[in-house]
Amino acid sequence: MYESYWGLRNKPFGNDAAGEFFFPAETHQTAMLKLRYAIDNRHAAVLLLGPSGMGKSLLIGRLRRSLPDTFRPIIHLAYPLLSPAEIPLYIASEAGWVSHGGALSTPVLLQGLERGLREVSRRGERAVVILEEVQLWTSGRFWETLRTLMNLPAAEEPAWTFVLSAQPEILPVLRSLPHLEERFTLRCRLKPFDPDGTRRYMRHRLTAAGSTREIFVPDAENLIHDLSGGIPRRINRLCDLALFIGFAEKLEKIGPEHVEAVQEELTAVTVE
Repeated sequence: MYESYWGLRNKPFGNDAAGEFFFPAETHQTAMLKLRYAIDNRHAAVLLLGPSGMGKSLLIGRLRRSLPDTFRPIIHLAYPLLSPAEIPLYIASEAGWVSHGGALSTPVLLQGLERGLREVSRRGERAVVILEEVQLWTSGRFWETLRTLMNLPAAEEPAWTFVLSAQPEILPVLRSLPHLEERFTLRCRLKPFDPDGTRRYMRHRLTAAGSTREIFVPDAENLIHDLSGGIPRRINRLCDLALFIGFAEKLEKIGPEHVEAVQEELTAVTVE
């Protein structure tokens, strides 16, 4: 709606963060290197941490696309709202190690998992299991299930790596489970952008959308950082609505007073 008014080809602050819209922030690049290091070097588990809106799922998607064919199967559970008993079944079914139909007893399911892992190891490959939003695991039975899966035998060493993505509130839970916490030899933490990072993120997205001029004045960029806390999803929401308001009011540029108005509107909607 507002793209042509601002001289843009696309919406710069939408959900699309692929291709030229991807902003190679240092925090994301470092996390990606650690994730690949853990997988390439056959670590049992690696933990990706970050507040909501920092791009954990985006990074997981890029990780999946970066893995060569020797990392198969890749089992990805984006929203693990399953029971502890359903998680091993989901993994085994997605990997093709057990049939999808019918009920399976726990011994039969574990045998299927072990056979699958041994076959993966025999082929010289490695499975990857990605579990997102695991801060939702409130019962200790989930973590005991995970520990059981990590302990499954496969030749001389485990044939899979678990990649867990979570918000930082998972850390006290893991500290209460030292026998499991020690399995996570690497942790990757996504940190919010600093003011310069927020500014570069905004300008990168605008340029990728076709902008050739200044749209947000520097004081507006600084205020967006303060209001968003450097969280990309919050930056996107503020900037998108500011561009729409600017189009509606026929503004030449967006200043801090316009950003304040946007924030007030968002706050009012939240309160209502």
